[in-house]
Amino acid sequence: MKKILLLTVFLFTACAQQPKLLWTQSEGIKQPESVVYSPAHKAIFVSNINGEPLGKDGNGYISMLNLKGRNLASPWMEGLNAPKGLAVSGSHLYVADIDRLVVINIDKSTIEKESPIAGAKFLNDVTAAPNGDIYISDMMDNAVYVLKNETIELFLQDPKLEAPNGLHFINNKLYLASWGIIKEGFSTTKMGHILEIDPSTKSIIPFGEDKELGNLDGLFVVPGQFSLASDWMHGFIYKIQNKKEAAKILDLGQGCADISYIPEEKILLVPEMGKSDVLAYQL
Repeated sequence: MKKILLLTVFLFTACAQQPKLLWTQSEGIKQPESVVYSPAHKAIFVSNINGEPLGKDGNGYISMLNLKGRNLASPWMEGLNAPKGLAVSGSHLYVADIDRLVVINIDKSTIEKESPIAGAKFLNDVTAAPNGDIYISDMMDNAVYVLKNETIELFLQDPKLEAPNGLHFINNKLYLASWGIIKEGFSTTKMGHILEIDPSTKSIIPFGEDKELGNLDGLFVVPGQFSLASDWMHGFIYKIQNKKEAAKILDLGQGCADISYIPEEKILLVPEMGKSDVLAYQL
């Protein structure tokens, strides 16, 4: 009887931890790479490449959804090339667009500034620090840039970054999800993992058990609780509890890009590049 009870408890816990699909949105979505939520605007912003990842074709755009997945505007902001990572700071949306950082005034729905980054090869993700500093990863140059006091400068360049992709700044730490050591195209000789960077000393240390996870794209850290990471190539979403073993919580197929999480709603947002849709899950 005791064994049956324990098995029942185990099965109930496993089911309770399974993410529940809330909604799917594909209308107006074309090759979404990144999603970010702005609590102040109660809006989800989605970057749409709509073309080649390095194509300077002007086809890229940003969509705006509400928390229920309803399309508020798509396109909401046009005139981009191949927009990828997104970050919100105050009333501004920051967009990584190949080799430039685009700043959009959310309240006015206008592009406020376009800043080319000299030497940038493949800008990928963006994250905002509480003090307003904006960090941008360059996947093909093992580099991270920072926008500080209206000036963009090289923050860190190191082979240890192993094709830096997803970024998340929280609790005075910069967390980074690497794609891995790239050989040809986007294949790797070593899969990526998660790193922790001290912004003052620029020291790079492994996050938790320092295990290879996959070709990582998106990253979101909830301090003291768990972290979420997406494996673009294999389509897995991982949940890392207290910096320990990574548990695969979703298997969605290739193309799970720069995920985001809304802690107050416990909602995971997943842009699927290959399927051109955005998924929302309750965790």
